[in-house]
Amino acid sequence: MENLYGVGIVPLLIAVIALLKSIIPEEFHKYMGLVAWALGLALAFAYGEQEGWQVLQCVIVGSAVGLSAAGLYSTQKNARQ
Repeated sequence: MENLYGVGIVPLLIAVIALLKSIIPEEFHKYMGLVAWALGLALAFAYGEQEGWQVLQCVIVGSAVGLSAAGLYSTQKNARQ
């Protein structure tokens, strides 16, 4: 799950979050961490369904990917400020 066709999932999620942030109103920017987590879960369930994963495995992998993306996004945002 960490790689999808050679592309890292976490940087891909960060790019999606950055794109969403440019589209949505500023008052919703504080929820981007939750959005990253939800996207990580969604990707894990979509991938896991094809691979025959159990629900708990999808939740663990999706949470790890989504929360990693949220943390990395937050870190790079704070570093720019």
